[in-house]
Amino acid sequence: MPTTKHPQGAEIAMRSHTNFDLDYAFIFPQSPVDVVSSQVISGMIPTSSSFKPMEQASNVPTPKPTKPTCSVAAEPTNRLAFPLATDMDAENLSPYQCYLREQIELFETEKDDMAIKAQGRNTPIQLGQVGIRCRHCAPFARSNRVTNGAHQFSMSVNGVYKVALKMGRLHFRDCPMLPEKVKKRLLELKQLPRKRGRGREYWKETLEVQGLVEDHRCLRFKPCPWPGQG
Repeated sequence: MPTTKHPQGAEIAMRSHTNFDLDYAFIFPQSPVDVVSSQVISGMIPTSSSFKPMEQASNVPTPKPTKPTCSVAAEPTNRLAFPLATDMDAENLSPYQCYLREQIELFETEKDDMAIKAQGRNTPIQLGQVGIRCRHCAPFARSNRVTNGAHQFSMSVNGVYKVALKMGRLHFRDCPMLPEKVKKRLLELKQLPRKRGRGREYWKETLEVQGLVEDHRCLRFKPCPWPGQG
């Protein structure tokens, strides 16, 4: 079958057909899905039963799923925890705060977490309340191996910024689960000149995007429907 190279790199394959003088199939390697779009080749696809649509090239990368913008719990007993850090941290925060956030995760308390003693906290922890914790201590959250300050709770979204810095100052200094190289890196970054960023404002905005809401002097995850539920 004769072929002609298109100036833009596309390959034009000319095929003869009993019902058509010439059929042109434009094949763009960079986007095979566009080839079968009716908007691109409207009226140019043969109607013969012998015509087979092109298969998508195997080397085309599959788009990565986007991160959810709010927490999702299918049932009340389905507890959640996910990283505090986001992809936009480096553009808005100092290197120290970026690295600190990578060591912390948001979590929703369940019944077994009620006995957690949060440093400096007098009010009892509520079921379903959201706090922050050291992600290195998380597997041992209910054991005696966790040092003070491994869990922190704020009464407001804006206050998470303060308790997270407190965790970095007190807990990570003595955390037995924190790898030495991480501890050393935190100390090094803390000594760097402070980068002028959005700080507390950025923390508050990202937490709200992650679905955190204030509820009677504690924080909770805002209910979010599964995709397709509206």
